[in-house]
Amino acid sequence: MRKLKILHIGNGTAFKIKTIINFFKERGHEIHFIPVPPVEERWGGITYHALSPYGRFSKIQVLKNIFSVRQIVNKVKPDVVHSHNATGTGWYGALCGHHPFVLHAYGSDVLPFTFREKDILSKVLTLYSCRQADSMIVTGKHMVNGISHLGVPEEIIKVIPRGVNLDIFRSGLDTSALRNDLKIDESSLIILSPRYQIDAKLYNFDTIIESILYVKKIYPEVIFIQLYDVSLEEDKRALENMANDFGVSANYKIVKAVDNDKMPYFYNLADIVVSVPSSDGFPVSVLEASACATPMVLTELDFTAEWFVNGENGILIPERDPESLADAIVKIAKDKSLQQKMIKRNRSQVEERADYNKCMKDIEDMYYALLANHSQNQ
Repeated sequence: MRKLKILHIGNGTAFKIKTIINFFKERGHEIHFIPVPPVEERWGGITYHALSPYGRFSKIQVLKNIFSVRQIVNKVKPDVVHSHNATGTGWYGALCGHHPFVLHAYGSDVLPFTFREKDILSKVLTLYSCRQADSMIVTGKHMVNGISHLGVPEEIIKVIPRGVNLDIFRSGLDTSALRNDLKIDESSLIILSPRYQIDAKLYNFDTIIESILYVKKIYPEVIFIQLYDVSLEEDKRALENMANDFGVSANYKIVKAVDNDKMPYFYNLADIVVSVPSSDGFPVSVLEASACATPMVLTELDFTAEWFVNGENGILIPERDPESLADAIVKIAKDKSLQQKMIKRNRSQVEERADYNKCMKDIEDMYYALLANHSQNQ
């Protein structure tokens, strides 16, 4: 098969996008990338194309950038344009007029819980983006029904998990250096919240912080680690203030999010991972924790029904319920047999259903199929 020229449009600091791009770069394809918004960070081996940063009149700048994207596409002449997120970056991909156009939806960009909160213009543009896509990738089966309100033909929707590199994400790693860096005692129960988009209210970080009050009654030395995007310093301070108000600052560490090669050490360090949003696609952090054999507490959502059985390979709780979250953490911490049951089942599921190389190969095959179909219809 000939090598492709692929133009990705997406968040230039998102590890999930970097992971996808890296696969195609390693496969020898020519990769072009438009980061939105513009960033100084550069990933090696790909060609960057910069847009103007948003200024005071951001909506006007968005319109200007749409024309800039069209110019970039006309110059690069990619085989495929692949936008990551239906909102924002998806608009650029749809309005550049190129086909095949692949739209990657991750959850909050399209699911009703968050979509209904968007302004009218965002809704209209997102609807347009979805209907311009030649193929739309979603990360879980539940999203096929979840995006029915967007009018996307079901036959163009592809369910492809984001995938986990099983050679990197595994158990048994030496976490002593990380423990020393974070100054965490060997005896502490460690809870990890890996969702680093701390500006997003749907992830219920306030619920996690409040739950510490109840957990520390049983485990006084418990440490909750919250990862965060370094661009969200103001939101970080808000969480620190909240922890202080609840009197749990000593049990709460907010730590800079790290790249994929370092994340396995956080999962290995943790005794339990918590992910308790009010809505979600299929978060890769859940798959990574599964691969690293870390037990989990999760909100009972549509996506969890595809993967988890309550009390078997995770504990599922109602949303925004700090006492239930605390009870679940304590239950797992006390029950060694439950921990082992969760660990065994989750690792095998990831190996079977979410191997990174297989998932990325599915996207590559989709590119070739779209191109063949596009050539036939021209």
